[in-house]
Amino acid sequence: MHSPTHLFPAYTLSLSLVGFICIVLVSVAFAEGSLVYTLDDPYIHLSVAESILEGGYGINPSEKASPSSSILYPYILAFGLWLGLGTYGPLLIAGLFSLLSIWIVARFAARLLPDGRGSLSYISFALLGLGMMFSLNTIALPMTGMEHSIHVFGVVLTLTRLYDMLVEERPNQLWGVILGCLICVTIRFEGFALVFAVGFALVLDGRWRSALILLASTLSTLAAYGFYMVNSGLPFMPSSVLVKSNLASDATDGRVSNLLAQMFDNASQALKYNRGRWLGLCAFFLAVCSLDRGKSRGFRLFCATVSIMLIGHVLAGKYSWFSRYEIYAGAGMMIGLIVIVSRIETLKSVQTLALAVFFLVFSIPYARTTLLTPAASANIYQQQYQMHRFVQDYFPAPVAVNDLGWVAYQNEHYVLDLWGLGSEEARKLTAAGGWTQAKLTEITARKDIEYAMIYESWIKNIPDQWCRAAQLVTSQVSSADDTVSFYLINKDAAPRFFQALRAFEQSLPTGARLELGDCTA
Repeated sequence: MHSPTHLFPAYTLSLSLVGFICIVLVSVAFAEGSLVYTLDDPYIHLSVAESILEGGYGINPSEKASPSSSILYPYILAFGLWLGLGTYGPLLIAGLFSLLSIWIVARFAARLLPDGRGSLSYISFALLGLGMMFSLNTIALPMTGMEHSIHVFGVVLTLTRLYDMLVEERPNQLWGVILGCLICVTIRFEGFALVFAVGFALVLDGRWRSALILLASTLSTLAAYGFYMVNSGLPFMPSSVLVKSNLASDATDGRVSNLLAQMFDNASQALKYNRGRWLGLCAFFLAVCSLDRGKSRGFRLFCATVSIMLIGHVLAGKYSWFSRYEIYAGAGMMIGLIVIVSRIETLKSVQTLALAVFFLVFSIPYARTTLLTPAASANIYQQQYQMHRFVQDYFPAPVAVNDLGWVAYQNEHYVLDLWGLGSEEARKLTAAGGWTQAKLTEITARKDIEYAMIYESWIKNIPDQWCRAAQLVTSQVSSADDTVSFYLINKDAAPRFFQALRAFEQSLPTGARLELGDCTA
């Protein structure tokens, strides 16, 4: 009879694969037969990928922009588009890396955790697989269509190979450490916290050459990206990072005095989330373990590495937004706890059960996200996908938006992003709070914008001469608002615009309705 540790990796992978397939099928059914991601963001990356294939970088051929929060992800999607994967590319890529991540973690746990053959052992490992699946957000995360699944893979690859290198004293695992770190930093900028922590650990372990190889490979990658951005007239960091992170914005603009205050504010915000509190507590616990003189130097350095990564997220990271921002830190926490629990000499029979209970508790928000995934997919289908249809099929013309994504993807007309992800000029104005009526009128006239589709809760000081022609009302699960206002800017296009709106109204799916505004053609 096979032991539970022997069966555990295959069981956990199978559980995740079945869950992933089921959630995709149910989400497609909720979106009336279309594959629609739970966020509008992946369509930004796809739009950049289109631009890359055409020799540009951004969302409009006429100007460069950096709306993608990842160095490498748009290029991966561009390769997918080149292969003909289309909008299925993000799902296939994210799904593959999510399954690889859970497989690596499950094998790592099976190798370190105590074996047993009683019914308690089988129950413990069965619950552990369930808790790990939800804690890594393996089912729902690929349906965001974002790069976070690859980031999780980079973290688990780095830390499991670092454990083998430092604790098991297998220096041939350096390749895995470097590859994992390169994946982390080219996929998400948060990856640099782990890179510097790993480099610090290698130096303290006397592996200067390994540390030099690691830092040279990762920093040269960042330098090459930064050179390309600056040479293109763009800031060093992507617009999406600068818009969403005050810390990154202050660092880029040279406001060094604000950095400590921003870190303190980030740490305070982390305490408002259960996941933030758990990550902070585990960071402290791992830091204490790193000071235990009774353990090997390799073990202590490993614990310090994971602790530094978690502290980095508490000080500078974000949370939620459909359970994706902090997931990489949760993966690192999982690896760290598996290592610590495996070193406890007492209570061997309940170690796995205790871990399983912890991961199940930690995963509650992710389980909720998984249950909301089909409804979120339907939400994006009702709202952003319908906006895309209007731009493509009913009124193809230059348009202004404040929630970039579907509207820009597969759209040959100019898209002005008022929030600033796809326009550096707009980003600076948003950051400075400078969207006056005069400025909105001037920039839309200069860009020949004929109409706008915006959240009124986001854009204030709407020009008086703009005509609110209609409002698209939908559900609100993962979208930022349930109402998109359609404003006519070019009054000469009024007859065609209202004719398009009436035809568009008749084509809307269940859950979306168009309400005519307070102006007429």
